[in-house]
This record gives sequence, C-alpha cells and structure tokens, in this order.
Amino acid sequence: MANLLPITKADFSTKTWQRYPNYLFSASDSVCALSAQELPKAMLSMPLAFVQVGEKFVLVAVQSLQTSTNAYLTVDGQWKGNYIPALYRSYPFVLIPNAKNEDQLVLCVDIDSGLVTESETDEPFFDESGELNARLVELMNFLVRLRTSQTQAVQICEILQKFGLIKPWNLEVQLESEIRRTEGLFCIDEPA
Repeated sequence: MANLLPITKADFSTKTWQRYPNYLFSASDSVCALSAQELPKAMLSMPLAFVQVGEKFVLVAVQSLQTSTNAYLTVDGQWKGNYIPALYRSYPFVLIPNAKNEDQLVLCVDIDSGLVTESETDEPFFDESGELNARLVELMNFLVRLRTSQTQAVQICEILQKFGLIKPWNLEVQLESEIRRTEGLFCIDEPA
C-alpha cells in the first residue's frame, strides 16, 4: 500500500525526486486500472477485462492470469509490452481529493517509493522562486487529464453494467500439468 504524502513547501522545499529506474513497483499487479483515453493503445497490446470493486466494475489491463504476478516485467523490472499503463508512467505521483474539499485535488507522492531524496543531482520539488517545479507541473497536468479520463471509464462501466452487458469471464489456462481457472475477471457479454 502506498504511503501518500501531499507535496507542500513546508515538507518538500529541500527534497528532490528521481524518476523510477524500472517497473518493479508493479511486480505484484496482475491487473492495472485503465482510463478511457488509454483504450485505443492498450487494447492493441494487452488483454482487457473488468474487475468488480464493491458493486461497480473497473476497466483493467490484464497483466497475468496468476495472482500477484505481472507477466509484462523482465526479471530486472523492464517493461516487455508495447503499452505501459498511465498509472505506472506517473509513479510515484498521484492526485487525490482534498479531505476538506473533494472538488479540489492534491498532488501527492508515495514517500515509501525510495524515489524521494535530498540529492542535489535529482529534480527539486520546488524551483528557486518557491513554485512547483516545471516537470511536476507537467506531471500534474497529465494526472488531471488522466483523472478526467478515469471518470469517463467509470461512466462507461456504469452504462455497460446498467444494461447487463458484463458477465463473468471463465477462463481455463493449462499450466504445466494442471488446468487453472481464473476468478474475478469479467468481460463483455457479446450475445447480450
């Protein structure tokens, strides 16, 4: 679980950050949530499915049929696929709603990522004038667009669910000498 801390001048004025050197942080992700904007590229490179979260469905890229495994990674954490989900490309940053005002979003960083430092050779969180670093402003804009597109994906899932177009995806996979059935994945009910 990520240890997210809001990026404030008080906490991060002397800190720096570095870009992730690999994707090992996603090694135990057998699925990754997708936004609507990602669909055209993701569907050409990865199997897509739905997972149920509470009463709702979430659109995901399937990264493995085995629990807690990401088959798109090499042993050293390099990405093997043609498409990398946006959630991974923005790591270790995320936008979350402000606890006092949910309409306001707060840029946060996973403090346990190992990517927050105080090294002079890494990217500062804030520039000399005390403003958010230009690269972080770009990243924040990317995350705002991503959040909008995630909302669109939620709406798509709600419509599909409303009309009964999502069904369990019962897959059987031959693994060496055993047949393993996948659970928890859903797909479009094409006949419906």
